[in-house]
Amino acid sequence: MTASASFRPLGLDHVVLRVRDQTASTRFYTDVLGCTIDHVNAAISLVQLRFGDHLIDLLPGTGEPGSGLDHFCLSIGCDDLPALAAELRG
Repeated sequence: MTASASFRPLGLDHVVLRVRDQTASTRFYTDVLGCTIDHVNAAISLVQLRFGDHLIDLLPGTGEPGSGLDHFCLSIGCDDLPALAAELRG
């Protein structure tokens, strides 16, 4: 698959990390890296940190090896979302 001209890459929106110790990880990201706490959702044990224009979400780890990166989200601009979806389904 080649790059599509039907959307424009805008940047990285957020990264979700599964962490062993959410309190220690929050302290590291805020005290050492200078992130600020943007949002907390206790119902799903989410701590959302702001790092400049980007977000880093911390969720409790699953305990499985290699489970650190849950997902990342890229932001795009698109004038015709249904056409882009059809193109990507290809």
